Amino acid sequence: LLAIALFLYRRGSLRGGFLLTGILTFFVYDAASLAFGTAFNQLFLVYTAFFAVSLFALVNALLSVDYSALPQRILPRMPQRRLTAFFLIIGPILILVWLSDLIPVLLQGEVPALLATYSTMVTYVLDLGVIAPALLITGLLLRRRDSLGYPLAFALLALCTLIGVVVISQTLVQMSLGIFLPPGQLIGFVGSFVVMGIFAVWLMALMLMNLIDRV
Repeated sequence: LLAIALFLYRRGSLRGGFLLTGILTFFVYDAASLAFGTAFNQLFLVYTAFFAVSLFALVNALLSVDYSALPQRILPRMPQRRLTAFFLIIGPILILVWLSDLIPVLLQGEVPALLATYSTMVTYVLDLGVIAPALLITGLLLRRRDSLGYPLAFALLALCTLIGVVVISQTLVQMSLGIFLPPGQLIGFVGSFVVMGIFAVWLMALMLMNLIDRV
């Protein structure tokens, strides 16, 4: 996906630029999880480099979009309301899901069961402190038809899609090793990411079809 996106991006494709921001957003998220959440080991500098390169590549990709000309390259059929609704619904849901897991243990003075050998909940920090606010901000930008909202929307949709793929693959690997999630957690956690990923793929396809790729 990265090779395809880079090829299209270097040929001046707007769709390629959007796809590149989406892939790099997932890389930043994954790299941050590794750099901040993994116990110190011989790959520490690799994780740090992965995070730094991904982060600055994403910033560069976002800055390379011609935001002043972007409104003229969006077709009237762009699913504005569906995109806005997705982000303004998913953002609060993500917050409620993680808080429902955190608030009870904080009130009881305990630690989350998933903390295991970690010192903190890195995924919770990223999702509550970065992803959820980004979802809400993107929804508000789309509602105002702000040009910045469109590349951010595609980037976050790609992140939702790729996280869904990762969750499915991780679950299959765990099951192959004899680690089975309780049915409720399997349906609520894995199922929710699968459904979210399906909607994200659908909206990404609609976005790409309603962009004028080249002028």
